[in-house]
Amino acid sequence: MLTPQSYGLALSLYVLAALVASAFVYRHWLRHVGPLVRRAVIGAMLGILIAPALPAPGAETLAPALIVAVFNLAFVGGWSSAKGAFIVLALAGSLGIVAGAGTMLVSRLGRRT
Repeated sequence: MLTPQSYGLALSLYVLAALVASAFVYRHWLRHVGPLVRRAVIGAMLGILIAPALPAPGAETLAPALIVAVFNLAFVGGWSSAKGAFIVLALAGSLGIVAGAGTMLVSRLGRRT
């Protein structure tokens, strides 16, 4: 079992890896796509990668929802145990798209003033 310090370090490293991966995708893979689409895709990517979920109903710690969804679907109890994590992923991805597209509006408003 992880100690509280190692648990915090592991989640911090996971979030840092997601941020580095999204910066790489933004700069290299999506450079030929319009800025609105780029920001929406990166927002969805970060939402899906960083969203937390409870691995089990009685769990006290959080884990990345993507990992919880895949592992619960494949190894624990199928769709019934993974449904909550997939709902979290759908909401986080949707919120990420809205937030990513919203940054485009904020940057345009900032340039006008």
